[in-house]
Amino acid sequence: MRWTEEKANEWQRKTGWLFGFNYVISTAINSTEMWQKETYDRETIKRELDVGAETGYNSCRVFLQYIVWENERDGFFETFGDFCEIARSSGISVMPILFDDCAFAGKEPYSGKQNPPVPGIHNSGWTPSPGNYIADNSEKEQDLRDYVKNIIGAFAEVEFIKKYKGE
Repeated sequence: MRWTEEKANEWQRKTGWLFGFNYVISTAINSTEMWQKETYDRETIKRELDVGAETGYNSCRVFLQYIVWENERDGFFETFGDFCEIARSSGISVMPILFDDCAFAGKEPYSGKQNPPVPGIHNSGWTPSPGNYIADNSEKEQDLRDYVKNIIGAFAEVEFIKKYKGE
């Protein structure tokens, strides 16, 4: 449902300006490594988001990784839920990006230990989500729909998300 101009202005007054940044933790080469249970780095995330808040930021955009959801769903919800709680405690809202077609490294996403960065090559380990192989596979369409519904269903009621929705 489209908001009226009045409702949008009220939300703006209540919320204030969003000052944001794209966030990938400094210890991860890509979004797979950021969200996998095995490589999730809570302490670094807390430190980095606190620095962001101290610097004047109040919002961050994070790239979720479909294959982490597909391969370790419970772990994915645990890590992303924890991330949302850390962000909330730092006063930072979260804009999750469900799909990312940037294949800077020309690779498909894969689970497990990620390759190390290639020195001198920007984004040498970045992989898209879900990756061309999955995005172009019509048999995966329902899985992709379930991914979207599952994430939105699980996180739509998070308090700071409700705040930015104007509730």
